[in-house]
Amino acid sequence: MKTIFKVFLSLSFILFFNNTQAQRFEVPKNYSFDSKNDYKKYEESILSCVSWLEKNYDNENKSKVQESTNFLLEWSSGCPYINIPQNLKIDALFNESPELRVFYIGGWIKYAIKTKLKSNKMENCLAGLKAVIKIYSDDHSIKRNPKINELVKLDEHAGLGDWVQERIR
Repeated sequence: MKTIFKVFLSLSFILFFNNTQAQRFEVPKNYSFDSKNDYKKYEESILSCVSWLEKNYDNENKSKVQESTNFLLEWSSGCPYINIPQNLKIDALFNESPELRVFYIGGWIKYAIKTKLKSNKMENCLAGLKAVIKIYSDDHSIKRNPKINELVKLDEHAGLGDWVQERIR
């Protein structure tokens, strides 16, 4: 019984700490991405940024949302060791809802970093799409998109993995 309590307490602390970190995220001042080490140096900030955006994308502080989005996109577009390849079949999902693309990128990157780059393209894509589905499902102010609705249904019926596998080749 003590072991279960200790595990529960540890998990609660971790979840609280992660949530607190995400709420307190500030975009680093004067960041630069001149070398591979610069990207590595900002990985924790990127993870916090993604978590913060997932919780605050509809925040009244539009300038902080934009600043955080710019930081994430700048990091992701130049990162030499995490590549988010273009895929017309996946990219087409965001034609009607371009604001969701940042959550796809964030979910992909977050998963790749947390798995210490041992994940594959399919797993990263799936993580990115699950991030999109979560935001889309939670916020009904986002314009409804039939393509994303299809993903939500596939995810509910455990078919999202097969859908991704058919398209990620």
